[in-house]
Amino acid sequence: AVVGQADRGAVSVYARNKDYHDLVKKRLKRLARWLISEAGEGCEVKVFVDTAPVPEKALGMAAGLGWQGKHSNLVSR
Repeated sequence: AVVGQADRGAVSVYARNKDYHDLVKKRLKRLARWLISEAGEGCEVKVFVDTAPVPEKALGMAAGLGWQGKHSNLVSR
């Protein structure tokens, strides 16, 4: 409820605007097309916006950013 108005509800600011998933996915697809055009044959790009699991820790370790600690977080130092 809105403070001081028990009969009124409030809608969060982010919920009032266009869904960011659509905007970000459109821009990522444009970036993907550019990457493919620059890299040439053999380049594969997949675009996800909160629709598929991404193994951030495994990718971070493979990139040399750190290692997975006991608490399952990526540790860099």
